[in-house]
Amino acid sequence: GPLTCRELFQLQGDTVTLDTAAARRFFHGEVRQRLGLMFTHLLRELVADIAEFKFTWLNPHAAHELPSSSAFTDYPANLDLSLADLDFLFLRVLSPLLEVNLSVLHPSPLETELLETFDAHTRSPEQRLRLEANLKGAIARLQGIFLEEYSTTYLPTLATENSLFAQIALNLLHLQNVINTLYTDPTLALAPTLPFQDLLIIFVSTYCSGDSYAEFWQIDTVLDDYCIPCWLALHTL
Repeated sequence: GPLTCRELFQLQGDTVTLDTAAARRFFHGEVRQRLGLMFTHLLRELVADIAEFKFTWLNPHAAHELPSSSAFTDYPANLDLSLADLDFLFLRVLSPLLEVNLSVLHPSPLETELLETFDAHTRSPEQRLRLEANLKGAIARLQGIFLEEYSTTYLPTLATENSLFAQIALNLLHLQNVINTLYTDPTLALAPTLPFQDLLIIFVSTYCSGDSYAEFWQIDTVLDDYCIPCWLALHTL
């Protein structure tokens, strides 16, 4: 099951040790969970872009009533807006993991919780001071590991080959290419009683409702493998 932060620290006497392997697993698990929430937002904005395009497509005379801030108004999905959202959100969802404030005067919320878990109140004043200092050192090592993993895998740059940030941007590009191709394909818009475009919007908005992190990487393929066959099957009913 998922690790808790408490499980990363072991207490022996007044010494606090950090399980470094578990710390790395914990960091990647937390990042995955937080990025999953970000992916949900990116897809929600993508669906909103498609809905706006549908309005202007069906009501060109009223397009001025729903102006777009994208430079690519001829397409349903707008990569420039998605990349702007990605750039804005990426560090903001990760920063709580990377920002640790340690002070010799004031314990952080994490320190307070761990000291309570370690029954620090039962120790002598000298033992408690030693425990508090050792705990701060262990938390500092934890932050160092988090920063190492961030620097290796999660830097928000497109220049690094193994950057997850670049992989997310590339996956957004693939997804939007698929959506733009399918949404504007005239051969898929021949059934007014069952509009393919509406099914596409519903499919995208509901697909990533479970494990949004894992499903984000698959949705462009799933659209091709399942959305079109689903529409064709419904069309024959």
